[in-house]
Order: sequence, then C-alpha cells, then structure tokens
Amino acid sequence: MIGADAMRVTAKGQPLCIGGSKSVSDLIGEDINIEWDGETGAVTGELKHVEGWQEFSNVPEEQEGNFFPITLDASYTGKPITVERTEGKAKTVVDRNWILRVPDTSTVFTFSVDGAAIFALDFSGATLTGAD
Repeated sequence: MIGADAMRVTAKGQPLCIGGSKSVSDLIGEDINIEWDGETGAVTGELKHVEGWQEFSNVPEEQEGNFFPITLDASYTGKPITVERTEGKAKTVVDRNWILRVPDTSTVFTFSVDGAAIFALDFSGATLTGAD
C-alpha cells in the first residue's frame, strides 16, 4: 500500500497516549484535509500550537509547536517505519501511530519501509497557528 491507502489522520477525540493530557482535537482543526497526488499528500487546514507537552518529548524545545497525528494502515504492523523530515532528520521505529512535529510550512515528511517510500506529507498548504 502506498499513498492515501497507507495512512489516515488519527481519529478526532482519540487520546494520544494512555493517561495523556492531549487528544487529537487539541492538535488539529476541524478543517484538516489531505489531497493526494500519487504518493504525495498535501495537507491543508489548521495545526494548533501546543505548549509544554511533556508526554511528547523529554526535550523542552520539542514540547512546543504544531503537531500532526497519523495512523498507518494495519499492513504495516510490526514493520520498521522510517520517517525523514525535509532537513534530513530521520527516525526508524516499529509503530503504526505517529505524531509529527511540524516546525514550519516548508516541511515534508517522507515515510518508507525497507528503503522504499510509501508516502510523503507536504505541509506547505497547512496553517500553523500559535506562537510567533
């Protein structure tokens, strides 16, 4: 599965971690949408600004910002997923649930399995609200 079939925006109202203080509706607006062109999804809508989110990271600089929650298709269960951000920062984890910290609208996240890209999310059309 690739492109739109590989993922979905995490369901609104769903808690983001057990006992956590945030839910999906704390992160994104009702207007969130992804328009797909092959393997690339163009995200539009509001990503709300969050401050002091200690459950997201123990690094203070990463506890603030705009976040985007997604869930990968069940076919990716147990597979190592690599996510690479525009500036080359990459992380590989075996997990279907991801929360992306979006630093600015020029950010693109590329998801891959075993070196093969499954989709990319482009945030150039998103609205990042909050801090200046």
